[in-house]
This record gives sequence, C-alpha cells and structure tokens, in this order.
Amino acid sequence: MRALVNLGVNLGINFGRGVLMGAADLVPGVSGGTVALVLGIYGDLLSSLRGGARAMGCVVRGDFAGAQAALRELRWGLVVPLLVGIVATVVVLAGVISSLLE
Repeated sequence: MRALVNLGVNLGINFGRGVLMGAADLVPGVSGGTVALVLGIYGDLLSSLRGGARAMGCVVRGDFAGAQAALRELRWGLVVPLLVGIVATVVVLAGVISSLLE
C-alpha cells in the first residue's frame, strides 16, 4: 500500500514539474529545458529521450526486439506525467498568455 502511495506522489510531483515546464514553454525566451535543469531532472529526461530515439531507430531498422528492450528501459513514471503536464498547461494557458502578450 505504501509503495502505491509513493508511486502516486511521484507521479503527482512529475506532473507538477511538467506543468512548470509547459508554462515556461509559453513564455517567449524561456525554455522548458531550463526549468528541467533547475528542477534537477534534465539528465534523467535526456536519458529517457535518448532511449526513445534508440527505440524509434530500432523500429526503422526493423529490429522490434531491440525496440522493445529500449522501451522497457524508459522511465515511464517520469516521461508520461511530464508530457501530460506540459500538454495540459499549454492547452489551458495558451489563450491566456497570447491575450496577455497583446
């Protein structure tokens, strides 16, 4: 039970990090990558992106077993909540930010 609670907390924290990264992406001149660096997840994020690129390369070459192996190594508990947080923030705040910039 405690492990399930910890998983939920980690997913929530990573979602919040994604929200911060998405908000930063909406501000001109600010990068979500900079926010990831400040939050201390930049290295883990790059390693996950590298693994995803490796998996796509394996698919292009027809090496589906290699793609599965690369996808198993991804930190899904980091990548998925970050992406959901980024997309949700961009969808919610894009109209607000554009009207503020005008």
